[in-house]
Amino acid sequence: MPYTGKGDDGMTEIIGAGQNLCVSKTDRRVEALGSLDELNSLLGLCKAKIGKKKLSLEEHGSLKDLLYEVQKDLSVILAELAGVNKSVSLDRVGRLEAIIDSTEKEMPTIKSFIVPGSFEISAYLDLARAVARRAERRIIAIEEGENLSVSKEAEIYINRLSDLLFVFARLTDYKFGIKEKQPGESKDK
Repeated sequence: MPYTGKGDDGMTEIIGAGQNLCVSKTDRRVEALGSLDELNSLLGLCKAKIGKKKLSLEEHGSLKDLLYEVQKDLSVILAELAGVNKSVSLDRVGRLEAIIDSTEKEMPTIKSFIVPGSFEISAYLDLARAVARRAERRIIAIEEGENLSVSKEAEIYINRLSDLLFVFARLTDYKFGIKEKQPGESKDK
């Protein structure tokens, strides 16, 4: 049975750390978990949109495989937020930074803001970036409002992840020869 009816009264259970915690669906931790879940699902959509297109980074493999790596890391962060004694390591943050640095070298230097939506895949990656930023805000709100803490590694990881997704969006445009649009630029350019 895909439903339990337990959440019909506006409450939900957070299962982790050997205990079930019943909280309001508007609880800050539930908001953060929901944003991370949405981000993870959106990354799945990005992988599906990439399909069989050959999108790879010289040193790091295919974009699709890299997004899968990120999804696995997000699962660890989701578990941490639920109370499981897990956290992403700073090595995972370093991996994101290495990918960002090498990818940036493949493309022209960015000189201004970029208007999202030049290409379908890059638009989905830009949307994922925006959801990652929201998830980061929700994670920080947990610490500001409750006696809960999230590892510094998780906070840093999510911050770097939004940077990585921005770079990936630019990369897809670049690999497919699509010129980035800047604010104020005519759409015909």
